[in-house]
Parts: sequence; C-alpha cells; structure tokens
Amino acid sequence: MDKKNRSYAVIGCGRFGRSLALELAKLGKEVLVVDANAELVNELAEGVTLAVQADVTQEGALDGIGLSNVDVAIIAMSGNFEASVMATTICREKEIPEIIAKAKDTRHGRILHRMGAMKVILPEREQGIRLAHTLTDSSIYEHLRMSEDFSMEEFPVPNTWIDQSVGDLDIRKSLDISIVAIMRDEGLVINPGPDEQFHAEDIVYALGPNDAFEGLDKWVKLREE
Repeated sequence: MDKKNRSYAVIGCGRFGRSLALELAKLGKEVLVVDANAELVNELAEGVTLAVQADVTQEGALDGIGLSNVDVAIIAMSGNFEASVMATTICREKEIPEIIAKAKDTRHGRILHRMGAMKVILPEREQGIRLAHTLTDSSIYEHLRMSEDFSMEEFPVPNTWIDQSVGDLDIRKSLDISIVAIMRDEGLVINPGPDEQFHAEDIVYALGPNDAFEGLDKWVKLREE
C-alpha cells in the first residue's frame, strides 16, 4: 500500500508513543492508540482516530478493536518487557503488514525481532549511529536500515575488554563483526584502529551479519571464564 494511505496503531502511550501518535494524526493519518492507563487514553482521545484502554498482557485485550485492519503497528512500551513481547506477538498473529517495536536494549530488541518485529528501535543506539553517519558523511547507515542481513549493534563494553585493544580481541576474525565506533566521554572514536584500547564505560558500536550477533553474548561469556 502507498505510504500516504497507511493506517497506524500505537501501542503504549508514554512520551515516545504519545508524541508519535499525535504527530501521525496531525499528518492526517488514521491512528489507533492503546494503553492500560485510562487517563492517558482520555487525554489522547480527541487527537487521534480511536483511543482504547487495554492491558495487552490480558488474554483477548486487543480483540475487537480493529487492530487487524491497520497497516503499521508501533509497539512503544519498552519499559515493560512482558507487555512489549505480548503486543508484538499479538500483532504478528493478526498479520499486520509492518510491525515496529521500541526496545530498551539490544537483547530486548533481539527477542522482539524473534517475536515478529520487522524493525526494532533503540533510541540511544539510533542517536549514536546517526552521529557517526553525520561525522563520516557516509550513506552506510541508510543502506543498513534497508538490509535484512546486516545490522549495527550498540552495547556497553564488556568488563573483559577493558584495557584491551581492538587488535587484541580480533572480533572480526572470531565472529565476522567489525568495531566501527566507540562512544566515550571525550567524544566518538570513528573506525578505531587495532591499537585503540577500550575504556571503562565505553559504548561500542559494531557492524556485522545478524547471525553473528547471536553468538556475541556467548563469545563474551567464554572469555570471562
């Protein structure tokens, strides 16, 4: 369907979900919002097409509200792990064409992806990658957003990596994952060389095949033993 005519469901009306739903409505889109908080639902009722109070963790809570008729569902409740997973599963079962979910971290994001989310939003990760994209004047980020096989991952530096260099770890050889940037207090280190050492509290940005990231946690744990 043409993007101009798509309808939307926003499940979870926190700050992110609320602003998204209202902006979509301002753009003339049909928007269904769902939240367990009656006060939030009442506040949004006049600004969107339909506002429904429902607890997605309760069986059948999303039945009969027209959810299966929307073209895009955005799961915007990253703070509630159970609810976000349940909502993503329900949207997949209702065969909604496009499902987007907000996650609190990469592990949460991987689970949501397995449950049926086509795209996972990690706000801090997105911000960091966009900054790297801007600083390097490269279009790689836009290409990656369209890729089903590769992705960027953001994660706190593991304790066993601190004071070791990129070359010492040689993650690319072990996992086919490349360290493309390191965020620290002094700023963003783009394309760190093999002698670049990891510091405590670093945030690591890595690029690689989606399958390779499945083994990253196991690889880190093995190095801790």
